Amino acid sequence: MNQLSSHTAAESTSVSALLPKMDDLITRMAGFPATHARQTTNIEQNRVIADVQSAVIIAQNFPRNERHAMGRIVAACNRMSLAKEAFFSFHHGEKTITGASIKLARELARTWGNIRYEIVELSRNISRSESEVMAYAWDLETNTRSSVHFIVPHKRFTMDGEKTLTDPQDINELIANFGARFLRQCIFAVIPADVITVAERVCRKTLQNGDGLSLNERIKKCVEAFHNIGVSRSMLSHRLGFVPEKMTLDNLTDLQIVFQSIKFGEPISEFFSESQQVPGDHGLGSRVAGSAEIIAQSSELPDHMRSQPEEPVEKPSAIIRDEDIF
Repeated sequence: MNQLSSHTAAESTSVSALLPKMDDLITRMAGFPATHARQTTNIEQNRVIADVQSAVIIAQNFPRNERHAMGRIVAACNRMSLAKEAFFSFHHGEKTITGASIKLARELARTWGNIRYEIVELSRNISRSESEVMAYAWDLETNTRSSVHFIVPHKRFTMDGEKTLTDPQDINELIANFGARFLRQCIFAVIPADVITVAERVCRKTLQNGDGLSLNERIKKCVEAFHNIGVSRSMLSHRLGFVPEKMTLDNLTDLQIVFQSIKFGEPISEFFSESQQVPGDHGLGSRVAGSAEIIAQSSELPDHMRSQPEEPVEKPSAIIRDEDIF
């Protein structure tokens, strides 16, 4: 049975009292077996423990300057290269799910500082074609951590049916894709909510401002970019409720998120009517990467980590170029 668990804790503990308690946690995070370890494994395990212990000491001796950290976050979110990939959007049933992406989460962890995060494959069972994986984020300064355990079947679900993966590279990519969704949740669990809100607001403002182009120029670029991936003017008009030339900055921002979501694998049909699709083009994103069935089993799992729809797999397409971004 697939298992999913989460653990978040905060402790006010001195460094000297904290370090002896870290070994078991670090061993688990590093993916080492708790017992029967070989000598080489023990050496690597001790190296990882020493590395994390030193990181904790440095983090607590050199705490973040929150004012400077916020300045770095705002500066990062003012960059179009980050803002255009800061959100995702996809359909789940009859609802449209939008949110901050793993790219924004990683950038916030970097700029907020003193946060260690990782996706760890704890074990791989070839006979059962599955891996036990953990994603975690750990604020080394406050000793606040969030972790999620889950099972990833070595299978890809396509329109042609279920395919079992045997190539190690394919399995590693599958684990990385699914781990990224839970890693995003873990990072956001250890960063203050108001910091995340500010980052999202600045990113949306950056998308609205564009790259110095006028509104009319951006609308023209938007129509051309969608046409290149099989979305006609009629499809845009049907979604908007009016002709593209009447779009506002908010409309452009929403379409930018839709465009990036299609880029990362969401089918065009999730956002637009295929009956009006550009002739001769089946549209980017018509093939959706498979998803693992991950079943929550722990009653301790927070609401924001239970029954979460999956963020689109981050699989960039060569069809979309930087100059298409409007």
